[in-house]
Amino acid sequence: METKTATLDQKIEALLFIKGEPLEISELAKLCSSNLTEVGEGLQLLKSRLAGSALALVQTDDTVALTTKPELFDFLQNILKLEREEPLTKSQLETLSIILYEQPVSAAKVEYVRGVNSRYSLRALMLRGLVERRTDENDARVSLYVPTIQLLQLLGVADTKSLPDYELIKNKLATVEQV
Repeated sequence: METKTATLDQKIEALLFIKGEPLEISELAKLCSSNLTEVGEGLQLLKSRLAGSALALVQTDDTVALTTKPELFDFLQNILKLEREEPLTKSQLETLSIILYEQPVSAAKVEYVRGVNSRYSLRALMLRGLVERRTDENDARVSLYVPTIQLLQLLGVADTKSLPDYELIKNKLATVEQV
């Protein structure tokens, strides 16, 4: 079976999709083993390819992001509103528990503890205002997740140390190998 080599615009699209957040153009160049001119050309080609789709590129001088087109805003807001009103799923509750007892915690650690991809759950929890993402002070490439004040208010606790069996669960999570 013959495999095709991905084009630069395809690589850029895949990176923006997987990251799910704006990336610096210099970072795209580095990740794609290309120079800034080539990445600029790849972005223009990608922008042309996306013209008829629901996706668009949003670009500043030094960053770019893959987003939905503005004309879909109302439609997507209605869908997200419905999503926020539904009860939390089992995977969202598991993810939330790990964040409450292990915070601040990376997505990689959450996924390691759960044993499955948790990106959708993290996104859903952020949309509901239950967790927030912060940049790791030690590594700007890593995002850390922490519970919001709103979540603590909903749970009726002043801080995470007031959660049931906090020390016991925190110690058990500490025995999980660090990632």
